[in-house]
Amino acid sequence: MINPDALDDLIKTNGNSKQHPIGIFLYKFNTLDTNALQEHLIDTLPNGQFVAVANRPRVPTLLIPLF
Repeated sequence: MINPDALDDLIKTNGNSKQHPIGIFLYKFNTLDTNALQEHLIDTLPNGQFVAVANRPRVPTLLIPLF
């Protein structure tokens, strides 16, 4: 992956007025289910960190749809 300055230089030297660079990033990420604590899918340590509960019926995260 090139840095933004190098991309700028490439556009200036190789591009013309009818070319426009387009970048597309596709990320899949999980978010914590808001009901995970109430449903005993996660627990909290004395320092406030979340930990997964053993033998839970499902994962405590939800996959966020991309579109």
